Formats: sequence, structure tokens, C-alpha cells
Amino acid sequence: MQRLFLYLCFGLFWTTSALAQTDDPIALVYNSLEDPCDYRAFAESYPDSAFAPLAERRGEACDEADSSNLPSGTDSTSTFQVTFSEIELNTTYTKDLTNRVLEAGLAETLRREAEAGNSTAQFLLGYAIRRGYAPFEENVALGHDWVKTSCEAGHPRGCLSFAFNLANGNGAPKDRHAAFDLFSRLCDEGLPLACEQVGNAYRNEFLTGMKDDKRANAAFEKACRGDLGAGCRYAAWGYRNGKGHEKDLLKAMELYADGCLLGNTPACYDGGLMLEQDRTEDANDQATFEYLKSLYGIACGREHANACFRLGDIYNKGRYSQTPNPSRAFELMSQACEHGSDNGCYNAGSWLISGKAGKKDGKRAIELLGPLCLRKENPDIQACNNAGTAAYRGAGMAAPDYVSARKFYEQACYQGALVDSCRTLADMLSEGQGGPADPGEWEWLNAQLCFKSEEEDYCKPSQKQHRIYALAQAGDYREARNLSGELCMIGDRLGCTFQETLNTCPSNAETRKMCARFFE
Repeated sequence: MQRLFLYLCFGLFWTTSALAQTDDPIALVYNSLEDPCDYRAFAESYPDSAFAPLAERRGEACDEADSSNLPSGTDSTSTFQVTFSEIELNTTYTKDLTNRVLEAGLAETLRREAEAGNSTAQFLLGYAIRRGYAPFEENVALGHDWVKTSCEAGHPRGCLSFAFNLANGNGAPKDRHAAFDLFSRLCDEGLPLACEQVGNAYRNEFLTGMKDDKRANAAFEKACRGDLGAGCRYAAWGYRNGKGHEKDLLKAMELYADGCLLGNTPACYDGGLMLEQDRTEDANDQATFEYLKSLYGIACGREHANACFRLGDIYNKGRYSQTPNPSRAFELMSQACEHGSDNGCYNAGSWLISGKAGKKDGKRAIELLGPLCLRKENPDIQACNNAGTAAYRGAGMAAPDYVSARKFYEQACYQGALVDSCRTLADMLSEGQGGPADPGEWEWLNAQLCFKSEEEDYCKPSQKQHRIYALAQAGDYREARNLSGELCMIGDRLGCTFQETLNTCPSNAETRKMCARFFE
């Protein structure tokens, strides 16, 4: 990684050197590789790429038997050795190896090879049985027996699984001391995955009962040198925070970048985050942007939602001296949303209303914002308002959808007390848009606008809805709940909703705090 290290030292914080771009075809090609021989071909084709040194190392396994690629569709009567390349056995977690076999439809072949004495098949079968992966029935004790057999045959990965079972008491009496000794021996013998566990044991006091950051970092760095991306990431954390070493941001970034290129997606994200949070005051904006574009971009390409969001935010705001790029920002926010970022969904949906996305599409905006608004836990009230706006305006739609608009505005008004939503809802009801007002709804609107906008014209102390709000503001949730229940029983739908909300208020400190904000 010497070339990458030089890029980092001289470019990351104060020059304009740049790592391979995410939307550069070279980076995309590298991220698509799996086979060792493909890595070798890549290194030969792109010798000057920042990815080349790692590709060369991963390509060393090309000379091994082609059996590292599991055959698919193998006839059940045929035989093959369940084997993987050395680098796969050193750095790929057992769950992933096992899934490769099972997804290829080779469960019976795996069982047959294990029974025939293949130690690789034995520890994989043991894992599958212990976890109850189909088609195998869960059997913790039997799974441990297969792992033990593999270890006794001398397979390092079998012994690694055996150590995990000892540490957690899976099918064997829990013996953390013996587990740590076994992890340590395997690490000394050069198994990166074992070094990761040694590092975890020292950093988190697990197994050892003592915290030793220096030893933890040494183990993580050894795992990193063995091409385990997670080891690089954990070692980088130590250098970033001065745990076990003097604080060294450049060394941390080198390790984050190594971990990223080794396929550890969180290392890409953490490296980008560190660069944003810890960069020096005189850092070169363009260099920073290029590295963030690469690190976040690689992570985003591997479906890391927060990385997509942060890169989208950079394009949106034009940070690091960039010209804002709304269309690219929208693409990234949409990806963030697709990969599970609520904030990504909120931004993408909202921009489809305003036109910032380069187009207006109210229907799609509602699809993105609606679930955020209507979820049972912690509904996003602003998303409710925006979804209501999309439907009310009919942005990019053939016509307004007043029924949907009313639903979302009601949520924003009654559950979020957003004054603007309440006002628009009142206007809609006055015009008969979205249907007639429910029994008591005008009174609830009066109460909301009285207490939230402090406009005397809306304050009607004689109305029960007003009294409920006043009681709740004073912290008398019990009496407020009782009055809401009375309204609910005579057909006041919103009385039922407020009763349900008030039911949660006295339950614990967090809900009391939430209710205080709700009625304040």
C-alpha cells in the first residue's frame, strides 16, 4: 500500500492529489471483482491505480486450484472438494462462506464431504447446523461436534469456530480463558480473523478481563496486514483517538483507506467522517472533496445509506468549495433512501415537491414521505406536512389529492401541532376539500391554534378540547386523558386519538418529556 500511503500523506489534508474516483470506471471495475485471477488481471491492466497494490496481493491466490469458485448446479451424485482460496479462508467470515455453499444448492454435497473427512466442509457444516440454516435443523451440540472434528484435523478455521463456541458456550461448557488462548495461538500462526478477536478481547475486556489498547491495536494491525478490512478499521480507530498509540490522523486515514479497499464498507464511511471532522484548518477543499467523493462513493456503491446521504449533502450544499449540484444530490439522496436512510427519503421526497430534484412529482414524493409520517413510532411530523403539501398542491400530478392531503395535515396538526398545517387544514375544511369536518374537529383546531399560535380568537375555554390542552400543558395527563375518553365515547374521532396519545404520557421519563414538547 506504499502508493496509497504516499497519496494520503501528501494529498489528503493539504494538497490536490486524489484517490480513484467513485464514478471512475476503474473504481467500479475493482469493486465488482471477486475471483483472485480477476484481481491479478486488474493489477496488470491498471498498474498505476490506487487499487493496484491490493489487487496484486489478492491476485496471488490465482495460482491455486480453481476450486475456490464453487460450482453451481452440481449433480447430487458428483463429488467435489469444498475448498476456498487461502485469502478467503483467512479473511472471510464463516457466515459468508457457508452462505456461498448453501446458496449454490450444495447442502448435501457439503454434508457428504464433511462425512468423508474434508475439514473445511466440517467447520462449515458445523456452523450451518448450529445456526439451523436450511435445510439443516438447528442442533447446537452436533454443530459443535463437527467444528471440533475440523479443529482436531488441524484446520485453523475449524479451531477458530471452536474458540468461538468456547467463548460463548455454544455446544460446549463456556471457557473464556481457553477461548482466548486459542484465538491468540491462531493469531500467532497468521490467521487474521483470530487476530481480530484478540484485538476485540483487549479493547473491550472480553475474555481477558482487562483493557489493553496497545495490545489491541497490535492485534488489529496484524489482522490488517493479513488483508482483513475490519482489522484495518479497528486499528485506524486507535490511531484516530490516541488509544494504544500517539494520535496520528494520517496513519488512521491510511488504515481506513486500506480497510475500505479490502472491502470493509464501514471503513470507507469512517474514513470519510474522520476527514470531515478532524481535517486541519488549512486543508485544501478540493483535495478533501476528491477523497470524500471516493470514500463515501465506494461505501454508497456498497449500499451504505449514511455514506450516500453525506455525499449527497456535499453536492446539495456545495461544500468544500464545490458548485452545488442538485441533480447529483437528488440521485444520492434517492440511493440513501433506497438503502434505508429516513433522512434521504425526507430530502428526496421534499425536493420532488419544490422542484429541486429537477422535476416535480407529488405522487413519488408522497410515496417517500408518507411512510415517515405514518409510522407508529416517532412519526416525522415535518414529513407529514410536506406530504400534505404535495397532495394539496398536486405537484406534478394531474390534480390535487385532497383526501391524502387531509390525512397528512391532520397528522402534522394534531400529532405535531404544526401551526401552518393546522391553518391549511382549516382552509381545506372550510372549502369542503377532503370531506366534511369530523365531530369536534373544529374545536380541536381551535385548541391547537389557540395554544400554538397564541391567537385569542381561537381560544374557547368553555370547550372540552381547550380544557384538555390546558390540562396537558399543566402536566395533568390523567384528567386530560379522561376528558379525551369522554369525547371519544360520543363519536369524537380525534378525542380517541388524543386519548391514545395521553395514555403514553405518564409511563416513563422519556414519554413525559415527549408529551411536554407535544403540548408546550
